[in-house]
Amino acid sequence: MTRSVLLAIVSLSVMAQDRPDSFVANRYDDSHVFFTIAGVRDERTNPRKGPALPSPVAQYAQSGPVFDILPADIEGWKLDRPIVTHAGDVYELLPGTSGRISATFEKLVLQQTCSELQIGVIARIAQPDLARYRELRAKYYLLRTHSEGTVAVPATLAAPVELSPEERRQIEPMLTNAMLASLKQIEYGPVERRDPDKMRVWLSMDEALKKGAARLNYEAQTVSLGPKYGSRYYVKAVWKFGGKAAFLLSAWVRPGAELVLEKIWQPPGLRMFEFFHEDRGMEALAKILNTIVMEDGSAGVVTVNFGYESAGVAFLEYDGVEFKDTPIGYAYGC
Repeated sequence: MTRSVLLAIVSLSVMAQDRPDSFVANRYDDSHVFFTIAGVRDERTNPRKGPALPSPVAQYAQSGPVFDILPADIEGWKLDRPIVTHAGDVYELLPGTSGRISATFEKLVLQQTCSELQIGVIARIAQPDLARYRELRAKYYLLRTHSEGTVAVPATLAAPVELSPEERRQIEPMLTNAMLASLKQIEYGPVERRDPDKMRVWLSMDEALKKGAARLNYEAQTVSLGPKYGSRYYVKAVWKFGGKAAFLLSAWVRPGAELVLEKIWQPPGLRMFEFFHEDRGMEALAKILNTIVMEDGSAGVVTVNFGYESAGVAFLEYDGVEFKDTPIGYAYGC
């Protein structure tokens, strides 16, 4: 893994100590959720662990199997943060589309990813909330270890939207200008690792992009951020040249009579040599997994971003202008 991608993963996986009570949780099965609470920084290669458990139904590649453990099993382990949850704890799950749901600590588990070990929790959904939980379309949620007083309100999941001819007229040059600006900052990796033949292919793609010879394809979703902020378009775009993806980006756009570009998201490692033989399409761009809106008007999204043999799931907060990183999330990779 290159240093730039590794740093991106570390920045997602280490949770700041000012938010130790909020986590991204994912569906474990039809009556439980799973969330990561600490990373193992122990150098031992064969940590003590119990029987293998079923893997979460919601997980991305490289996440790895789950094993039963007891608190005594991890005594003396070096963790990247202290264990802050225990048997009997009750959590508040914010599922996005359906108020809040209660869940209770059931067991500690160890998840073994390609290159890391993570301590996680499996929590049981409260019986009165089970029917609502099982009806949820989203599989990734915000979880709080205690109620903060601010109530979540039902939100709408991101959904495909058909742009009007006028919106297309505005958005296509907007995307092209954003691509050209990003192209000027493109990184090809360390000089000593640059393959001359691959560089020639990429440089020819870059020239085609500059001359407008690449074909643009894009698709849009509408993301509702509640009454305070309204809706935004999340647009995924790919430019193809010679039948292969030459450039990728996604954009946040504020709709209206005049569309406003708020933020460009660039996938990590766009010109990594490890990706050379992969025809990365829109599936390589960040996905919106859920939308969280609070009663006070604050809003955010749960996203997944993909790197080389890695994935990072994170909660991002909207500040009225763009989505900002928070310390809430996790990542894994090789």
